[in-house]
Amino acid sequence: LSSPKKKLAYLVSGNIQESQLKKKYGAKAKIKGHEDFPGKVPDTAPRVTKNLIINVQVGKQGLFEPHSVYYRPHSTGLYIPAGEVVKIISDQKYHAQKLKAQIGLHDDDLASGADHLVRIGFDLTRNFELNQDTTRIYSPYGGLLMVNISDTTKLKSISLKVIGAVNAPYFKLGVTDDSTWNQTIKNYPAPWAELATDKIVFVVSAERIKQLKNPTALMKFYDQVMDADADLRMIDRKRLYPERIIVDQQVAFGALFTTPAKIVAPNDDESTGIMLNKEQIETKGSWGIFHELGHRHQFHDLDFDGLGEVTVNLYSMYVYDQLLNLGKYHNQDNIPSRAGVMEKIKQYMRSKPSYDKFKQNPWIALSMYIEIIEHFGWEPIKSANKVYANLPKNQYPKTNEEKIDLWFKTISHVSKTDLSDFFKIWQIPVSASAIAVVKDKNYPVWLPEELMEFNK
Repeated sequence: LSSPKKKLAYLVSGNIQESQLKKKYGAKAKIKGHEDFPGKVPDTAPRVTKNLIINVQVGKQGLFEPHSVYYRPHSTGLYIPAGEVVKIISDQKYHAQKLKAQIGLHDDDLASGADHLVRIGFDLTRNFELNQDTTRIYSPYGGLLMVNISDTTKLKSISLKVIGAVNAPYFKLGVTDDSTWNQTIKNYPAPWAELATDKIVFVVSAERIKQLKNPTALMKFYDQVMDADADLRMIDRKRLYPERIIVDQQVAFGALFTTPAKIVAPNDDESTGIMLNKEQIETKGSWGIFHELGHRHQFHDLDFDGLGEVTVNLYSMYVYDQLLNLGKYHNQDNIPSRAGVMEKIKQYMRSKPSYDKFKQNPWIALSMYIEIIEHFGWEPIKSANKVYANLPKNQYPKTNEEKIDLWFKTISHVSKTDLSDFFKIWQIPVSASAIAVVKDKNYPVWLPEELMEFNK
C-alpha cells in the first residue's frame, strides 16, 4: 500500500467484499483473513447462554477523555465467532438508554497510514443498538463482546441475557480466583482474553495468557501503578472507569499510542510480554507502558507548546521512583542518571538555548522539571497539578503565553519560590505581568547550582 491510490483501492475493495458477502450469506458472512486476526473460534467450542449483570463504570475524571456523549465499553467475558448470530435479550426499561452491543475492539483504520499490512487493515468492530427485547448481533470478523454504556447514564448496573456466544478468558480482580483461572477460565476457546480491575483492563491475545498462573498478583501491581498516577495527578484513587490497553498485531501509530478512549500496544515480547510478566515489570519497569498511562493523565488543554512528550514522562519517573523504588532515572538513552542529566543541561545552556530549541527536544525540556524535583521533591508538582485540576474551564488560558504564565505563577506559588531567573535562563518567555505577580510575594529567588554560571 505504498501510494494513496493503492490505499484507497484497498479500502474500496474491502467494502465491496463485505457488501458482496453480506448479500450472499447475510449475517453468516465471514471475511477472508479473520482466521489469522482477530482469530478463529473452534467449531467444537461450546456456544453458551449467559445471564450477565454488568456494573456500570462511567463518568468524567477530568483526564484525557472522549467528549460526551461517549459510550464506554464494558466487558462481558464473551466472544462472538465470525459469521454467527448471537442474540441479546434486554429488558424494556433499558431500551431508551441507547445501550450498544459492540463486537471487537480493534477499530483502527490501518490501511490509511501503513504501507504494509500484517493483518486485515479495516475497522473490525461492529455495533448494534439494544433498543428491542431481542437483538441479533453478528460480525464477519468476530470479536470480544462489549456492552457500550453512555457516560451520562444514571444506571448503576445492567442485566442482559446472551445466547450463542463463546466463553472468553476473562479475569476480574476481586471476583476471579487464581485456582479457577488456572483450572478453567484461561483455557476458554476464544482467541482474545481480558485481564481487568476497576482501574485498568488489558485486552490481549489468548495465547499470551496461557502461561499466566498468578493474575491476581499481576493485576494488584497494576492497581498500584494506577494509584501512583492518581497520586501524582491528584485525583481520587477510586476511579470512575478503568483505562483500557488493547494489544494489536499491528499498531497504527508508532510503537504504542494513546487516544482519549484507549491505549494500543503491539503484540510482541518487548511490550506485551513484559507487560504480563509481574516479576520483570516490577523489578525493571516498562517506560513505554508507564509513558502511555501518563498520557492519560496530562493536562492537554493547559500545558504550553512543547510539553506533549514532556509532562507525560513525569508519570513514568514517578512510578519508577515512588512505586518501584528504583529512582527517577530509567531511560538510559535520555536521562541516564542525575549526573548525566546535569551535564546535558550544561551542554544545552552553552549552545544558545531558546524556546524553539526547548520545544524541539522533550528530554531537555524534561530536565527543567527534573531540576525542580531534585531540589523540592515531588510535592510542588503534585500541588501544581491540584491547582490545574481545580481550575474552572472558563478560566483556562486562551493563548500559549497565558499557558506559560499559568505554569510559572503556579509552580512559583506552590514552591513559595521566585523562579523568574530560572525561567529566564531556560529562555521560557514569561510575561512581565506574571513576573510582577510573583515578585510581589517576596519569595526567595532560587537557581540550581548547575545554572549559576549562566545567570548573566
